[in-house]
Amino acid sequence: MKKRIAVILLTTALSFPSMAWAQENPELRLALDKVALYAETNKLNDAFNLLDQLKEQYPNNPQVLQTEADLNLRIGNRGAGFAALNKAIKLDPHNEDILDRQRTTLLSQGPFAQAGYDFRRTTEAYENREHASGEAMITPSLSASLTVDNDHVHSRTPIIRTNGTSAEFSGDRQRAAATLDKMYDNGNEANATVYGNNNTAGAGAKYSLWDRYGATSLEGDFHRPYWDYVETVIDHGTQDRVRLERKQIISNNWNFTVGGGFNNYNLEHDTNVASAGAWDLNIGYTYPYAVSNKPGDEITLGANYTVDAEYFTHIDHGTNTAGLIYKPLPTSSYEIHALNVSAGKALSSKWYLEGYGGYAVDRLGDNGPLFGAVLEYAPLDHLGIELRGTRSVLGGLGNSERVDQLGMNVKYRW
Repeated sequence: MKKRIAVILLTTALSFPSMAWAQENPELRLALDKVALYAETNKLNDAFNLLDQLKEQYPNNPQVLQTEADLNLRIGNRGAGFAALNKAIKLDPHNEDILDRQRTTLLSQGPFAQAGYDFRRTTEAYENREHASGEAMITPSLSASLTVDNDHVHSRTPIIRTNGTSAEFSGDRQRAAATLDKMYDNGNEANATVYGNNNTAGAGAKYSLWDRYGATSLEGDFHRPYWDYVETVIDHGTQDRVRLERKQIISNNWNFTVGGGFNNYNLEHDTNVASAGAWDLNIGYTYPYAVSNKPGDEITLGANYTVDAEYFTHIDHGTNTAGLIYKPLPTSSYEIHALNVSAGKALSSKWYLEGYGGYAVDRLGDNGPLFGAVLEYAPLDHLGIELRGTRSVLGGLGNSERVDQLGMNVKYRW
């Protein structure tokens, strides 16, 4: 509900192993070159089929395992990718190519700590949000993460409370989430989360079943803190939900995600304030356009079509002391279709700039533009600083409420 519609740039990185080690085995070298060629030319199924043959022909070969890791990491299958890398290192612990690949992978997906600030403006309130999070590896396949948020809300108009009274609000609200994430050798991934806010506690879990074409995920949450509405921030709102999702890797340039489920919303003094069926869709395209013959001198072009929808089957109503009917959660059904185009470019080894723009149409409400930009700066190898600004369109109010947001984030990986 009131989800931000924004561009999602899905990029892939593949670094197949150096073939210098294979001079003594030209047949295997040629086969692994062919796997790389299939992967780079959008023939992922052919790449996986050939890799399966090589695994049978060369069982426990470190270079075949490294290629398997790279191919799985390309499609986002971290569990299978890390498992193959760890097995390759055990078989050849002094191979610098494999060790370097492991270091690069852990740096991009491993432990981190970050902190940031966001200023958010809607027609109802100004919000100053501070957040901090971190992730640590317990074992090579098990990680733990913690996220904490503080939101200082200053309402611009009187806010309706659950008892029907209306008053302006200025104050702070907090929430936190602690997660354990487990990656299995077959590629599947599971996580469990404990939630908390100023008023209540909750829990959630997610399981993702991976294959060579993508992942199917089942997710459930109970009393997950929910901050999309100003009313849900002020009155300690939570969401109960069940969701089924399919992520499909079509090619190196195309991806497709569709999901749906059922949502129930709660406020501090109303445990079933609203409920709705929901579904969403994202079709993404990226294309690296070479600006010159210089390696890395390219612009990543992208386009995304998204749908974000909720159809409410129940919304609580009440009558205040003046005899007027009100809704503790002033929401309504929405179905937002949005199209974005984007471009991103590394300005130097330390600077990266990305921008997007598009338009959103709520089939059950109003329309509006959306746009934004992100500037990233990496003064050190493991340190990144991000500045961003966005204009978003929110659903659920029967019109196209705009949300303006400015933010900064500092992230350190090790």
